[in-house]
Amino acid sequence: MISKFEFSEQVVGILVDSDIDTKTLDEIHEEILNKLDSHPTINLFVEITEGHSISLINILKDLIFKLDHAKHFSKIAMVSDLKRMTSAMIFKDLVMKADVRAFENEERMEAMNWISE
Repeated sequence: MISKFEFSEQVVGILVDSDIDTKTLDEIHEEILNKLDSHPTINLFVEITEGHSISLINILKDLIFKLDHAKHFSKIAMVSDLKRMTSAMIFKDLVMKADVRAFENEERMEAMNWISE
């Protein structure tokens, strides 16, 4: 299950409170595309709550989506305790112009402050 919230006009936040399967990933991407309809660039905040996971194939699908839409992201903050997500965010930061950072769940407030700057 995902919940969407906005910090400001250009910042979209997504809270994921379930494992990220293909359906959930599609919902996340749909929310991002909806925001991009009205804003050419956005800051993206995604938090995967503790105890939930994402498969490697869905991490790769998400990477492809982000690369396809790379010019539309200024900042991406990922909040998760999943080590594979941290690794994926480091890779995204290397290949995208956007400023990409990974935060652990206890650093949630730091991530929110950073993405809102």
